[in-house]
Amino acid sequence: MPRLRVLVVQPSLQPPGGGNAVAAWMLQALAGLHDITVCSWRPVELEAVNAYYGTTIRPDDATWIPMPASLRMLEAFPLPVVLLKSSLLFRRAKRLVGDFDVVICGHNETDFGAKTLQYIHYPSRLRPRPTADLRWYHAWAGGLAAYYALCDWLADFRSERVVEAMTLTNSTWIAERMVQLYGEAARPQVVPPPVEMAASPLPWHQRRDGFVCIGRIAPEKELERVIRILAQVQRVHPHVELHLIGSRGPAWYVRRVERMAHDAGAWVHLHFDVSRTELVRLIHANRYAIHGMSEEHFGIAPAEALLGGAIVFVPDGGGQVDIVGPERALRFATEADATATIGNVLSDVEEQDRLRAYLRGRGALFTRTRFETTVRNLVEEVAIGRP
Repeated sequence: MPRLRVLVVQPSLQPPGGGNAVAAWMLQALAGLHDITVCSWRPVELEAVNAYYGTTIRPDDATWIPMPASLRMLEAFPLPVVLLKSSLLFRRAKRLVGDFDVVICGHNETDFGAKTLQYIHYPSRLRPRPTADLRWYHAWAGGLAAYYALCDWLADFRSERVVEAMTLTNSTWIAERMVQLYGEAARPQVVPPPVEMAASPLPWHQRRDGFVCIGRIAPEKELERVIRILAQVQRVHPHVELHLIGSRGPAWYVRRVERMAHDAGAWVHLHFDVSRTELVRLIHANRYAIHGMSEEHFGIAPAEALLGGAIVFVPDGGGQVDIVGPERALRFATEADATATIGNVLSDVEEQDRLRAYLRGRGALFTRTRFETTVRNLVEEVAIGRP
């Protein structure tokens, strides 16, 4: 395959954020192989990108085209207006796509045409938005409808063109949402995000009977029920500990979690804004992981814990079920179900060994190597044209 002219359209590559991480790794996968131009909202600060995501993207790996400074004044607006900014970016990109062999976007659905590879984290036009995304202004129905219409007009968005692109999703659950919105013609393929985590250097018997729960300390992560579940488990297994690890979300919710942790007892530990080194240490030191969010789009955190050698328990819904697969012993529907399931595993060493072996087999699904190889192959397929 000769070198291709590739346009990457991405509002931001800056950390944090799973969507930005996927876009950065797509760029990393193609760096040096093709002639890349990156069209973004702001200038890309590669030092921060590489330090946070583990990429090694260089300034000369691409031509960088940020939006004009006059439009970036929108950042001073008191609301995020994410859709408005991405619509303006997409409008500009449409003037450029004719000069490229392939267009890549890691920011949900686009209408750039058949020569496009688009990665869907959650369809941007599936409305109403998930509860986790809702803010006070989403309650203003009339104004919100006008805002959506304005953004679609600015982007010259045509929903019928979305299905012309090659569509990737982060999970089976999100693939189902794409079909729900755009029909079977969307033909989404599930390509999990790349996950970086080395296996624990500690043998199983030296790891603690602790659970890590990783993610932003925010309401959508449902940390209250994680504490309630493990409080029930801890009554039978008093050596159990819980490590809640994440960046601080809304102050009121952080205070609520702090109160619950204090009331539960010294077995609950809070770790705010830890370094990557400390996060890895905590995963490696503990045997188990638990996730609380009912409908996570994918779940980088439980995937990291899996690759770190932990036995991972997740709610039976959303995209995180792709991480543990069909194994029922690792999925729970209710708090009582979770308590019983986890208790059974903690009481049975042979079951622990079985689940560890099973999860090691799933780890290859989420490696960086698999992701990069898949992206390279699909870019060539898009350039040639699908049947």
